[in-house]
Amino acid sequence: MTHIRDIFDNISLSVIQFLESHKGVTNVQFFEIGGVSNEDIQEWERDNSPYKLPNDFKNFLKISDGLLLRWNIKLNNEAIPLGNMHLNSLETVKKIKDNNVIAYSIDSSANDGHVAFVYPKHNKFSEPEVWFQDLSCEWFFVAKSFTEYYRLMIMHLGLPHWQYAFTKVGIDPISKVWFRFLCPDRLQIDLYHHQCLFSSPPSENDDPLSNVSHAKRVMNNLSDKKKPQFKYKPRPINFKKVNQAITRSQKAAAQENSDSGTASTTNSTNSSTTKKKKSRQESRKSYRSRTTAFR
Repeated sequence: MTHIRDIFDNISLSVIQFLESHKGVTNVQFFEIGGVSNEDIQEWERDNSPYKLPNDFKNFLKISDGLLLRWNIKLNNEAIPLGNMHLNSLETVKKIKDNNVIAYSIDSSANDGHVAFVYPKHNKFSEPEVWFQDLSCEWFFVAKSFTEYYRLMIMHLGLPHWQYAFTKVGIDPISKVWFRFLCPDRLQIDLYHHQCLFSSPPSENDDPLSNVSHAKRVMNNLSDKKKPQFKYKPRPINFKKVNQAITRSQKAAAQENSDSGTASTTNSTNSSTTKKKKSRQESRKSYRSRTTAFR
């Protein structure tokens, strides 16, 4: 049977294997969680109407109702908790009280802010973007879709305060040390992105969520040579196809169990039939021997 851990590692650039093989990382813990049903998702959307969850997040929830991957770092012969990749379960996707935006939390484990689906105000009730609210209560754009946020979380290895790479404050000095040790390429991209994004911030009279348009404008105006370059192109993640593959695997396993059960039943039936035949033959022989002796 396919395990959630294997599925997660397969669609997450083998991040578990990377962490387990890293000399400075220890005690990698992945908590397997079963998926939710369509009825559970429909109930959530009825309770939070007219807002709907994005399709990629729905397909993820059908695979696993949330996500929790923790790992420690070796320091002075001690194991210190450091990495945390977390996504809320369907039940804990709650609305955040904020008069300026319509937002639903998708990572309640973040100690220094909120990660949330933010719904635009122009009647797009099923196309939220992922934003981060820092301790100053200001919102910052992180990703256009859940799939993009999921990939960013994997590439940052769940390091502390990684979402601050998309804020005005940026990554703090202590977190930069861990970034340089574990994912220096990602740190270089984040620092360059931060420099480009906040070189000329929007005016104070703009909408509270206007920095997303500013971010897109800055990145689109950069030439290809100036844009941060990835050393590899991450393969796309299609949670729907993954969910369908799991369903097919489960059906095949059930069919295999059914076939083996049928085969065992058939074998037992055949063996019982053979025993009956032998019993009849023995009884006939006994009868003949008795009748012959009687004669």
